[in-house]
Amino acid sequence: MSKKEFQDLVPDEFHQEPDIVNMLSSMFYMQSSFGDHCFGKQGITDNQGDLLTFAKIYDEYQQQKFGANDLTTFWVEKFIECMEKEIEEIRELIPWKHWSKAAIGEEKFPDLPAQERVEMLKIELIDIWHFLMSAMMCLGIGPKELYDQYMSKNKVNFERQQKGYNTARKTEEDNLTLAQNQAGS
Repeated sequence: MSKKEFQDLVPDEFHQEPDIVNMLSSMFYMQSSFGDHCFGKQGITDNQGDLLTFAKIYDEYQQQKFGANDLTTFWVEKFIECMEKEIEEIRELIPWKHWSKAAIGEEKFPDLPAQERVEMLKIELIDIWHFLMSAMMCLGIGPKELYDQYMSKNKVNFERQQKGYNTARKTEEDNLTLAQNQAGS
């Protein structure tokens, strides 16, 4: 697919950074509100016994508390576990046998029409996005940083491909450089 063909698939509102950041800001706000609601409804507390909020997790992140029993580490791990479970649900929808004639979701939902099975797959991907946003918030990643880091990493990935990237010659040098730049080192 050419760059032009790809750009034609992307709605116009995604071609301008402010619109993307505004949409992401709305999503992050909704996810934070939903997470706080869930923490409260389930009675989930922080290390002092107070109701947990994303603000409290972020406070520990700001204080650079990254130990195994600190909120940031604990909740990033929890959200990763949730993403893994969602990936397992996706794997149940995707026919993994390359010789199989089964279509997406056909084995799990044989009575659903094909488009509804594809929609089920999309819903599972959105579930992953919910947990990924939560993990990002625990690490202080907001909409603008997400956008900026995506653009930086996308450039690195493109440069890797231009240089004939393969796993045999892979190093983490370019990722380390990105991390150092982000950390202000």
